[in-house]
Amino acid sequence: MSIKACLFDLDGTLVDSMELILASFRETALHFKGEAPPDSVLIAGIGTPLKEQLSTLASSPAECEAMREFFAEYYIRNHDAHVSSFKGVAEQLKILQDSGQKLAIVTSKNDVGAHRALKHCQLTSYFDTIITIDSTTEHKPNPAPVFKALSDLGVSAADAFFAGDSTHDIEAGNAAGSYTVAVEWTAFDHEKLAACKPDLWLKEVSEISDLPNRF
Repeated sequence: MSIKACLFDLDGTLVDSMELILASFRETALHFKGEAPPDSVLIAGIGTPLKEQLSTLASSPAECEAMREFFAEYYIRNHDAHVSSFKGVAEQLKILQDSGQKLAIVTSKNDVGAHRALKHCQLTSYFDTIITIDSTTEHKPNPAPVFKALSDLGVSAADAFFAGDSTHDIEAGNAAGSYTVAVEWTAFDHEKLAACKPDLWLKEVSEISDLPNRF
């Protein structure tokens, strides 16, 4: 087995939070602009830093910051009622951990948001390092967060895979030189994701623990 480290995106990959994220964007856009972009537009930006996404809606830096605060308040208020891990994720991560794999999260959430989700879903203990938007100055689809995770784990890119649900994840993993895995349960456009040329597609959560054997 050549795989020594398993890197995962968080939202939409291990944690089912897409509907809350979309609702938070919709409510923010409606509050400040009176209308919300189509979900397809909102989904396309998910996986990049929140400020970058909101800047496409805001008319000024001040409004962007006000929108960020509104988004965060709505998201946090509704978090525990609407966020959960996908069924079977914890069991699959435990199998990987017990087999000696090093595990990492590589997310565009900030430190507080990532740890909130992991704690709520009882997943924190499975990860050796958690890379967030606060961990690097450049962010997905730039490979910097993937490189940071690999450095923390002491593993080369050739001995790791990065699994995610967005084009930003696959592009970052490819640029870092790791294997890449796209999850079938993504809300992102499958054709755009396929165009990024992931090495594998993951059909079911129950297949996560077998990923190291597939490279």
